Amino acid sequence: MQKTGQSAQPSPITDVIDKITNLVAGSSEFDPQAVKGRGVVITGSAGGVGYAYADKFLEYGLKVVLCDISPKVSEAEAALKAKHEGAQVFSTVCDVSDKQSVEALA
Repeated sequence: MQKTGQSAQPSPITDVIDKITNLVAGSSEFDPQAVKGRGVVITGSAGGVGYAYADKFLEYGLKVVLCDISPKVSEAEAALKAKHEGAQVFSTVCDVSDKQSVEALA
């Protein structure tokens, strides 16, 4: 059943979200080639779950921007670059509760 506000045709955004969801879920339907080379920004990625997402996305060839309120985000970048040689991973200190900080990220 279609929810209110949803279109009958999937949008490119929902398609990417579905593919990333399959990646995170480890679904056998996931095709890594479908997302290779795309980019993702991960907040709260200096450690914990955000870092784990970044690690997994890099494994599948996505470009990753790490952002966190903690300056330790640069250490996370260095660790991920060491683990994933040649990976395109970048970091920046960003407070997502601050509009100017988010605008600077863009």
